[in-house]
Amino acid sequence: DVPVLAYHQIKMMRNQRPTYRGLVVDAVSFERQMSILRAFGFSTVSLIDLAKALAGDRPLPPRPVVITFDDGYAGAYHFAFPILRRHTFAATLFLIAEDFIDKSERQNQRAFPIMTRSQVAEMVAAGFHIGSHSVSHPHLNELSDSDARTEITKSRKILENAFQCGVEAFCYPYGV
Repeated sequence: DVPVLAYHQIKMMRNQRPTYRGLVVDAVSFERQMSILRAFGFSTVSLIDLAKALAGDRPLPPRPVVITFDDGYAGAYHFAFPILRRHTFAATLFLIAEDFIDKSERQNQRAFPIMTRSQVAEMVAAGFHIGSHSVSHPHLNELSDSDARTEITKSRKILENAFQCGVEAFCYPYGV
């Protein structure tokens, strides 16, 4: 079994109650979680590495764990990134593609500020992976098959163009 830890926003809470319950993890708590993983000998792998291992194409290290961040919130850069680097961990960033094209084309407001293109590029240079989270983060099950397919395929192209790297993983917005 390989644990997959999915996060959204990381921020300093200072005993505040999160405004978006279930989306926010306090940075101090996140640091503790990563310290525990390191103490127990876990090492991070990407979802693509996991898929290849499950197909028998690649071995996994002992005690693998997958870490992901959905939506591209800036807290992943400001708080999680330094913590993960200290522990020599990496993660997959599931980005909403329209956030990395002309802002006038954005269909939806985000719950929190998002990372900049240069912040994402810095994380990719440090070994993080990019996955798609669609073009505009819709409820895909409410779209026609054609529109859903467009959300998925177009997002991949936008992100690959924006960051000059392969995008092989997809995270379904709002879960399945």
